[in-house]
Amino acid sequence: MSMYVLAIDIGNSSAAIGLFNRDILIGTTILPSNTNCNSQSFMDRISRLTEKHNIEISNLEVSILSSVHPHLSDDICLPLKERGIPLILFDRTVFSHLPLDIPKEDEIGSDIVANALAAHHYYPGDRIIIDFGTATTITGLKASGQILGVNISLGIKASLQSLNHRIPLLPKAPLHIPNQSLGYDTISAIQNGVIKGNIGLIRHLIDVIRTEYNSEFKLIYTGGLSAFIAPYIEYPGILDRHLALKGLNQYVHFIHP
Repeated sequence: MSMYVLAIDIGNSSAAIGLFNRDILIGTTILPSNTNCNSQSFMDRISRLTEKHNIEISNLEVSILSSVHPHLSDDICLPLKERGIPLILFDRTVFSHLPLDIPKEDEIGSDIVANALAAHHYYPGDRIIIDFGTATTITGLKASGQILGVNISLGIKASLQSLNHRIPLLPKAPLHIPNQSLGYDTISAIQNGVIKGNIGLIRHLIDVIRTEYNSEFKLIYTGGLSAFIAPYIEYPGILDRHLALKGLNQYVHFIHP
């Protein structure tokens, strides 16, 4: 029997929308979460997603929202409620009900918790979750569901943009990894320093986490840049770009078994 769920994860620079039929991710769409994003653009994108898969919006059983943008949360909540679609907010008020041991529930991001919930369900065992978004987050998760902690650094795209913004004489560098270890011009020098520097940072943190906790910690790569960056980490792992959306959907089925 079908049960259609709409999962929405609004991040710092983009919003990911996933359409599920029970445990199966049917389709996704992404739009920028900037000042031009509003309730109409959200509903247009949701309508196109459901139409693409021949599903009426009225057939959505429930929706679930995780957001770091309060004003965008309001923009999306109202039109969904107006269409009679129940909306669940995935935030710190629900964390205590999850099968996870979460430190600092009043501080940890809902996207990090959604990632951990999905990893705990789909990929059991000791895990390190590396999420390549506006910020890069590295989360340690035990097989028991205990979140050991999180490391946060500026993401690769944001680092490239920040360098250009803070040092106007430096040009904008596209997302590309040169073959040489040293830059041969200004663009390649920035790309090597920022992108390969981030890769080295991630590899180092994986190593020290594994050593400190005396566990091999299988790796999960997720987030918008995961498919691009993960191969350069050179540590084998699972690539799941939609981990947070799957975590949100998993919470729906956790409370509606």
